[in-house]
Amino acid sequence: MRELSNPQLIRLREVIDRTGLSKTAIYELMGENQFPKQVRLTRRSVGWIAADVDNWIRSRVNESMRWRQGTLDLVFPQNSGMRLPDQQSPGGVGVAR
Repeated sequence: MRELSNPQLIRLREVIDRTGLSKTAIYELMGENQFPKQVRLTRRSVGWIAADVDNWIRSRVNESMRWRQGTLDLVFPQNSGMRLPDQQSPGGVGVAR
């Protein structure tokens, strides 16, 4: 277990604002071990370690970027004659003629 010096704790509202996820989605992801677990603050309140939430956000962005790059290479291999949608021919077909 790692030890943090002065970790910043954030409440659910801040987690929702930072991630753009709903309360339900956050708890579902936590149940699937795909989102940082909360820290019990008192008997009736919890918070999240801000660095853990920020790291989760960064990992999602990085994963998305890797997926996008890999997918574009699979769908539009270089030198294939295929064009991206913004490079379509006047007829609306994404294939070079």
